[in-house]
Amino acid sequence: MRQIVLGLVCLLCFSSCRTVLLRAIGVKNNRHLSEEKIAKLQHRYGIDSRYSYYIDTIYNTYLAKTINKKDSAERGIYKTFSQPLIATYYIQKPTADMAIVNCDGYMKMLRLTWNKHGEMDVFPPKYETLITDKIKLQEYLQCLKPLKGSAAINTIAGYDNVIVLHWVHFFTKNTKSLINEVERNAKLAKGKTLIVYVNADNVYDTSK
Repeated sequence: MRQIVLGLVCLLCFSSCRTVLLRAIGVKNNRHLSEEKIAKLQHRYGIDSRYSYYIDTIYNTYLAKTINKKDSAERGIYKTFSQPLIATYYIQKPTADMAIVNCDGYMKMLRLTWNKHGEMDVFPPKYETLITDKIKLQEYLQCLKPLKGSAAINTIAGYDNVIVLHWVHFFTKNTKSLINEVERNAKLAKGKTLIVYVNADNVYDTSK
């Protein structure tokens, strides 16, 4: 296993090999996505268009105002909520209980899984990601921008559990894996549960 890891490290030292390797595990170059493009992609990923939204760099502003990344106690939390793939669980309360991010995944057959040891076989999943009560659901929802056919934000109230799932097209294979695993996990919940799908590609737009 160590030789395999060292081999991958060597590959990444060469830009051409790095590009091939990143594409193999489902990572694409990021670029700005229009609302029309995001709307088309949501169907490709099997996302419920009624609860599909997107965010852009206003999300970065929200994080900067909400979490003090200069504070050593909050730096890890800021890093958690800056990841491209995030599933944040709000379980019967308006503040976040836990979050799953891309860094929590395990590589399996050139794509990530978050259920290597049965972590996703219970609700909520068995993860201990750094979390904070500063990420309040109603405040966060104000960052969302609707797509054509999206339900009004205020309709999200009234659910026992809300899972906010950030997905990105530039992480395509792993996006699909996370969506599938979170959807299966949500079926294990007690009470009325909603998944809010949020495209975050434009938060990481490097095309400018």
